[in-house]
Amino acid sequence: MKGKTIIAVTRCLGLKGEDALFHFKGVYLGISVKSIKAINSSICHFTPGVDYVLRLKPIEILDGRLVCYVEKFKKLEDFPLL
Repeated sequence: MKGKTIIAVTRCLGLKGEDALFHFKGVYLGISVKSIKAINSSICHFTPGVDYVLRLKPIEILDGRLVCYVEKFKKLEDFPLL
């Protein structure tokens, strides 16, 4: 999975230590994904219940959870409407 970058529009479900869990249901590289786990995301200051646009660097898929590093993020409410 190295070298790939993905964009996700998702909601933060909660925080656990330095990791954040995000809502996601779909398929990545042919594998079913139930959620996104952003590791080492404590510096991002995510808020549970808030929607975000995330640029992610996938690491692996464990038990249906896509484990990623957050490269960049922005609250969805901060995007201007077209």
